[in-house]
Amino acid sequence: NGKKKKKKLQRHVKGVRPQYKNLEGPGGALQSFDATLPVEVDISRKALYKAARKAVEDYEYEQILQELQIELVFFQEWVKEAGLK
Repeated sequence: NGKKKKKKLQRHVKGVRPQYKNLEGPGGALQSFDATLPVEVDISRKALYKAARKAVEDYEYEQILQELQIELVFFQEWVKEAGLK
């Protein structure tokens, strides 16, 4: 169970490393996180590129979704006016 928590913590804070190296206390138990300690952010070029690419893809997706929603509203109005429903 301790290994799962450690792995989940590592996944959750990927790219963010506290200044102290060891988060494990005696017996392998995870210590509580101290928010007052400074945190170093280590972001690689690859991670930045990936985040930028995802942001562009999300923006394009939102634009296409907006156009389709507008088209759907026009189609719904046409169905109501034609009395097909």
